Amino acid sequence: MNINRRQPFIFTNVDPLLRLSEVEGVLRESGVFYTVPSRPTLIEYCEDGTFESRQMRGQYFVYESSLVNFIENLQKPKKLAA
Repeated sequence: MNINRRQPFIFTNVDPLLRLSEVEGVLRESGVFYTVPSRPTLIEYCEDGTFESRQMRGQYFVYESSLVNFIENLQKPKKLAA
């Protein structure tokens, strides 16, 4: 096999990881919250399973799909009890 003619390996189903600073920016732009949750609150979301996340080298990273699902769930209209 000639390595120069090899097609690049493309990851089509990779779920990107976002730093907490990026999560804060997305939440700010989404308009879901009046004020963006604090960093300790975001870390708590990572630890309690609200966000699907990874901790690497002492930093938390949130899967993009988890953040999207979180925002979509907050934007859904809630049914009020009668």
